[in-house]
Amino acid sequence: MEPPKTNLTSELEKKLYSFLVDLNNAVRDKQDRIEDESSPKMKEARELMRSDPYYSLFNIPSESYHNRKKDWNSFLGKNFERLLGIILEPYIPNPYPEKFKLKRGRQLCDYPVIFNNKKFALEVKNRFGTFDRKVQDSYIEMFDQIKNIDNGEWQPTMLLRMTDNQPTAIRKWSNKGWKIYQGNEMNDFIKKYAGFDINNFLNKIILPRIRAQQNLEDFLSEQTPEGQN
Repeated sequence: MEPPKTNLTSELEKKLYSFLVDLNNAVRDKQDRIEDESSPKMKEARELMRSDPYYSLFNIPSESYHNRKKDWNSFLGKNFERLLGIILEPYIPNPYPEKFKLKRGRQLCDYPVIFNNKKFALEVKNRFGTFDRKVQDSYIEMFDQIKNIDNGEWQPTMLLRMTDNQPTAIRKWSNKGWKIYQGNEMNDFIKKYAGFDINNFLNKIILPRIRAQQNLEDFLSEQTPEGQN
């Protein structure tokens, strides 16, 4: 049975809607530049494209994902960080804290946010898989820099959407003092402090349209920025 149409009612959902429209177009353009090939590991790629509530939105061919796995993870990961930024935007101090600004327009962390007077310095990633010790150690240095701000009031916190992260890095950062939330833990953290359930938004509003063999582009075309059908 065709699932009922779902209005986008909140301002946040409307912003996410606009973001997904742009991202869906970017994914479609990116697919045109990638050649599909057969692979013995296609079963793993197909399962991820089918089961992952974020990746499965975009109908990426399994062959395309497998052949350019690192490229796709980087592209979709960076855009997930942007998507989460839309949710976190109301909690970022305005004006942006000067103490978190670095040279050449860089920032000390992805999102310094304040939830109910609790200060978090958030690093957001789709996943972390590199074995590069220099990259891993950069987050040890980042921790020390964050704790030197405002007498240590900001809690360095890492949000990782996926759970297959490099375990050595996770242990190293946890021992240093990073609070790390992976997979559903990340979703629960955002739901608790920002009041928005990302998994519910993807699984209950967007993904049912995919399962009904209607792609994201068709679903989004039924919506309007005002949330009216």
